Amino acid sequence: MLKAALSAVLAVSVFFWAGCYEMVSLSRDDYKGVNKYDEVNVLTDSAGTVAKYRFSKGMCVLHNDTLIGTGTRMTVLGEEEGITVAIPSSRISVLEVKKLNIPLTLMMAGMVAAVTVGAVFLIGSPGSTGGPNQQPPTPQ
Repeated sequence: MLKAALSAVLAVSVFFWAGCYEMVSLSRDDYKGVNKYDEVNVLTDSAGTVAKYRFSKGMCVLHNDTLIGTGTRMTVLGEEEGITVAIPSSRISVLEVKKLNIPLTLMMAGMVAAVTVGAVFLIGSPGSTGGPNQQPPTPQ
């Protein structure tokens, strides 16, 4: 039974590690709270040159209508990590943010735990041959 309980705990912990994330696009009015999200993706288009920037939580902030941060720049030539940029909000085409949906993650983890525990009780623990009142088969 200890193995089954440990399996259920591990299954639940995987959901907390993976999590249920949601990604939304922000309007220009919502840029001020950009540093509270888990991941920020910015798409810029300047004179036909398109670039995408990815910032981790707390690695960018909006200051005087300019997004300042350190992250990864992705272009057609490849990725550059550790890039510090200052992007005027007028150059931002799309700003997407990613955040952990805690209620959905908890619900999914609870469902996985309930199904795992239910399956263990219905099937029985590993190594058991039957219920408490069953007699072992007689050899012939």
